[in-house]
Amino acid sequence: MSKTQVFITGAGPTGLVLALWLNRLGITVRIIDKLDSHVTQSRAMVVHARTLELYQQIGLADELVKLGNRDTHVNLHVNGKRKARFIFDAIGDTLTPYPWLLIFPQDSHEALLERYLQSVGINIERNTELIDFTQNREGIVASIRNADGSINKIEAQFLAGCDGAHSRVREILQVSFEGGTYDKLYYVADVEATGKAADKEAHIALERTDFLVVLPYGQQNKMRLIGTFKPDKYTKRGEYAFDDINSRCVKNLSLKVSTVNWFSEYRVHHRVAKNFQHNNVFLLGDAAHVHSPVGGQGMNTGIGDAVNLAWKLAAVVKNEASESLLKTYQTERQKFAYKLVKTTDKAFSIINGKTLLATGFRSLFFPFIASTAYHIPALQKRLFSVLSQISLNYRHSTLSEGKAGNVSGGDRLPWVKNEMINNFASLQTLKWQVHIYGEFSDNVAEWCHQVGVVVEHFNWHETYAQFGLAQNALYLIRPDGYVALASSNNHLANLQSWYVKSKITFKRSGA
Repeated sequence: MSKTQVFITGAGPTGLVLALWLNRLGITVRIIDKLDSHVTQSRAMVVHARTLELYQQIGLADELVKLGNRDTHVNLHVNGKRKARFIFDAIGDTLTPYPWLLIFPQDSHEALLERYLQSVGINIERNTELIDFTQNREGIVASIRNADGSINKIEAQFLAGCDGAHSRVREILQVSFEGGTYDKLYYVADVEATGKAADKEAHIALERTDFLVVLPYGQQNKMRLIGTFKPDKYTKRGEYAFDDINSRCVKNLSLKVSTVNWFSEYRVHHRVAKNFQHNNVFLLGDAAHVHSPVGGQGMNTGIGDAVNLAWKLAAVVKNEASESLLKTYQTERQKFAYKLVKTTDKAFSIINGKTLLATGFRSLFFPFIASTAYHIPALQKRLFSVLSQISLNYRHSTLSEGKAGNVSGGDRLPWVKNEMINNFASLQTLKWQVHIYGEFSDNVAEWCHQVGVVVEHFNWHETYAQFGLAQNALYLIRPDGYVALASSNNHLANLQSWYVKSKITFKRSGA
């Protein structure tokens, strides 16, 4: 029986990122997948700013950005007329190092992640599937079927189920996957086309009974189309081609499709697993939650799951935290999954609804709201923050405490960069750290040194206040870049109190 510290089943983006983060944190992993290679279709296309920030921490972001297409402009059309145009790099340039949508097809994305894994000596065990597993006090014992048909056992302290919407791990655990399926049939197509929407910008088109999303690849006349079949009689799967879609949106955007490189139809589900953890077994990504494609949130949310769990598993494996820390994975990620499903469900119902209220909202109220937002910078920034997931917070978590300025425990650390300072640079250590903006006492520095937490000191500048940071405040930062403790005063007492309650040891934590 072979042993590893964390056994990962499923080598999509979620499983691959989990393996990469765990490796950086010094944890041994094995990762298997049923497929003989990474996916060969483009599938998930959008990589959001928060995902790129997490990639930056492990040295992946620069290459991903270089290979992808920065989508800085999003246009909204209603009944064939453009109602708004959002310029993301202008909206988000003070919020994140990555103020745009990055278009990077999933097949290329997975290939890049796999190459990075191989560079650190981890090979995906292909054509290999999980049969069953049992749990005991030490962890789990899994049975796997190898490519040659032989059966082997793997012993691990933890098992991570990153094996998709039809998760074998979830099935074995008998965890309910609550939710439903939308009625309509949808399509995705990678095409080559000309016309006014073939301008290397993103487009969202709404009609009374139709919608279309256009995502450019950055290459001349190549783009991804996502939309609905029309009329509704198209309810069977596997029988249709691009010529069957009969889309008013395609016509109103004057798109003339010359080549269809890939076409597929699919149903949209909205489900969340009742439990994300059962003892030493965890569900992540599509195994834990699926939702509508509105906003391109799915893959990014799975990657967020992976990073959230990785540093917690590493801390427990290294005996730097009690196993109670692992309970915060479900607390933090399941609440976000429920919120995401609820939000995208509402948006999807508006986009696809057949009622007079839904069609009226699409044709009248939504264009009005969008055009209003176009002229209000604060609202634009809010919309960008939600879409990019940089506004995601864990304020409800037992790990989160305090408030200093506009930053609360559980918030993502605000990004601040000028000619001399980039407060995200130190996050690449993947270690707990204290950020102090202004003055602080020697006893805080001494205590931090004793317990093994790094102090990053930033001389106060008035511009920090624009990002919600408070003068002379202290922020304790988790390995994933979220604030655990925000302290406006009594820094040492607050640190010591949080330290005792958390049962986390800083001394050996991090890469």
